[in-house]
Amino acid sequence: MGILKLCQEKEKEKMKQIQQYLICPQNLTILWGKTSLWRKKIYKKRKVMVLKIFGMSTQWHLKDLSSTHLKRQPMRKR
Repeated sequence: MGILKLCQEKEKEKMKQIQQYLICPQNLTILWGKTSLWRKKIYKKRKVMVLKIFGMSTQWHLKDLSSTHLKRQPMRKR
């Protein structure tokens, strides 16, 4: 992905912020909120949520989490 190569310097700065948010789960509630059920399920997996917030590359969190955690179920139409 060429976009990630252009943002390598910004990702380094985001990594420092991400490590701070991983330490304190309370900071994640301020950024993400607990409105939807899907967000509550992801809230337990703090690393995935932070990476989605900051728009990080998938290569970083594939090391820590399995690919099943990254798959989002499709929206159910009522």
